[in-house]
Amino acid sequence: MQTEEINQAVQLFDTPEKWSAFLALADQKEVLRQAMYRTAFVRISSHFLKDHQVEGWSFKPLDSSELAMVWYLTQYGEFSICLVMAWKGEFVLEVRGGDRNYKVDEAARLLADSRFNTLLSCFERIDKGVEREYLAREKFNFSFGSPSDTRFGPFRLAWYAQFETEKLLEQIITKVSRFQTPEMTALLGDFNRMARK
Repeated sequence: MQTEEINQAVQLFDTPEKWSAFLALADQKEVLRQAMYRTAFVRISSHFLKDHQVEGWSFKPLDSSELAMVWYLTQYGEFSICLVMAWKGEFVLEVRGGDRNYKVDEAARLLADSRFNTLLSCFERIDKGVEREYLAREKFNFSFGSPSDTRFGPFRLAWYAQFETEKLLEQIITKVSRFQTPEMTALLGDFNRMARK
């Protein structure tokens, strides 16, 4: 904040009661974020459990406070190479469960091959490449016509999760649907099969 903005903000707290109320609310920032994400989590989960069922794919809601959910090929189960929405707004291609069922290093090697590298084209962008079981991450890449578009953080995105839930849902549907085409589904199936222990 600039000096003038700070001076204006200070003037909002012209009584001890207003200042105390602000401090109490600031202490609840995390609780408020979780409640805002819960609204979107319930709506998104309902949509993918009832309205957006794709043959060969399954969906599992994981954690409302983190906006965490997983889409996976039913044949391979939720602890497979799958799509995960997590960390309050990151979209990830992940070897879920790590080395338990999969050769993580082999998955990374296969992904570097031109055949499987095609899966990465389903992302709008990749903000982080391979980091052990996290094969690719698209971080907070959502758009609502705001100054934070494509570069949200978890607290800024929380407001849109609460008040622009349908727009957030539409964007998540788009992200997931790119992987659920027959071609990408088959490729992800081969990827799972070849990297499996």
